[in-house]
Amino acid sequence: MGQDNNGSGIGFGLGLAAGLVLGVGVGLLMAPKEGAALRRDLADRARRLREDAEGFGRDMGRSAKDMAEHGSEFASRVRVAASEGLREARRHMDHAEESV
Repeated sequence: MGQDNNGSGIGFGLGLAAGLVLGVGVGLLMAPKEGAALRRDLADRARRLREDAEGFGRDMGRSAKDMAEHGSEFASRVRVAASEGLREARRHMDHAEESV
């Protein structure tokens, strides 16, 4: 049986980011470049990686906020339904007592 993946994808995103960092680092170290050019490339790639990570963080923050809002809405609906169910059960109990 397969495992359901109902999570938010945080683990996948972190794995993807770690793989990206590792791949870029290995690629740069294997590329034949002069010291100054290599340092410039490292700085550029580090800047782009930071920008990508910031974007990823913003996206994950929005996702977390959306999940919290949906969870709050769901909890509110459950509360209302439970309250209505309780009122209905009391009404039936009152009616049953009147019948006895």
